Amino acid sequence: MEEQDAKRNEAEDREIEQLIERIVVDHDEQAMLAFLALFEEDMNVLSKYMRMSKDDAMQSLKLGLLEMVLNNQVIKNRKSKRK
Repeated sequence: MEEQDAKRNEAEDREIEQLIERIVVDHDEQAMLAFLALFEEDMNVLSKYMRMSKDDAMQSLKLGLLEMVLNNQVIKNRKSKRK
């Protein structure tokens, strides 16, 4: 059972890494939407504790998440090596 969970986690990690690379390297809009969808439920929970409207809180969380991804130096270095 633990082995199955580990394999599932590895597959999820690879999926997230691939999405991040597509976002940073290819500026893939569909990858951005898919990436944000992975965290939608967590952002919904977090938005309840923020002192602003739910819509503003969700936008703020999404923006923060995308900023972290786009400012990731590891991915940027990979991108520059490809050129």
